[in-house]
Amino acid sequence: MKLLLALVTLVSIAPKVQSHAVEIRHCITNNDKLRIFVEHWHEDLTSIFTPGWIEIENETTNVVSFLDPTGFINNEPDDTQLALQGDCASTATLLDSVCASKQTGLGLDDWVYYDFDASCDNPSEYTFLSGETVYLTEGCSNLYPSTISEQLACQAANVAPVAVCNPGPIQINSGGDCQPVLPMMITDADIDGGSYDTDGSIAFLWVTFPNGETSLDIGNTYTVELHVEDDAGATNSCTTTIAINDVDSDNDGVMDCADICPDTDPSEEVPIEALNPNQFFIFTRKGKNMQLVASTFMISYSFIFKEKRCDTQSPYQVYLKKHSDSNSITYMF
Repeated sequence: MKLLLALVTLVSIAPKVQSHAVEIRHCITNNDKLRIFVEHWHEDLTSIFTPGWIEIENETTNVVSFLDPTGFINNEPDDTQLALQGDCASTATLLDSVCASKQTGLGLDDWVYYDFDASCDNPSEYTFLSGETVYLTEGCSNLYPSTISEQLACQAANVAPVAVCNPGPIQINSGGDCQPVLPMMITDADIDGGSYDTDGSIAFLWVTFPNGETSLDIGNTYTVELHVEDDAGATNSCTTTIAINDVDSDNDGVMDCADICPDTDPSEEVPIEALNPNQFFIFTRKGKNMQLVASTFMISYSFIFKEKRCDTQSPYQVYLKKHSDSNSITYMF
């Protein structure tokens, strides 16, 4: 759409004086407006109560509206500073037209500026026409008409990042002692196979377990998801599997879980029947080392234990000996 602007005669309550326009520049502001600067001399327009009318003409209708300048910038000869004060997105304004007389020093580096909407799909075009304007009359014979045309760079939609998982099953070693692995111990570094973002950068990566596991047993395989988020907030994910491996944490040539039968839970706590209401025993299997937690009331026991062997399927045996006599009790489970 082409907009045609004409600066027309003004009626002001201020004394009737003329300010001559000698230069026109423009820029795109940080809030995506087209800002047109008009440099003038003879008058500081901040003292004028009604700086101007602008006639806007487009292809289908003519509209005359009272439009004051958006703002004023006075005594600024430097393009870079003009751009900064004018909130321009670029470091300098673009020159559209200038009077030859400006080169003689007649310009006082005072500016008014007007803001207009700009579009990224069609150029925005404005023309300042010659004419008798009270405050911005042409200061030479070559300033008007001055046409400003500008089109914003359309911002491409953000492209979601690409999540890349290492192929499964990814081998994860346990922490030793035949104990389950906590899900929080699985990090994005274990799973990530080179995730990337085509129009930015990866800001965050994290791992989840879609089946809700709270512990990961040795010898089992689990599904995991890798999530990625880019610097614009878009997310993506991929899925793979991990396998939890046994280790020989004490370097004795035997894997930590080698003596644990496959059908038993190495973290299981097995209660032993109390000898009386004031006594109880808890037998806990932890890896290859069998632990007994014994609590009694006024009677002390000692114990020995014998590991269960998977090759013989013999039961675990715990021998409890009462200190007060020579009797011993054997529990097998």
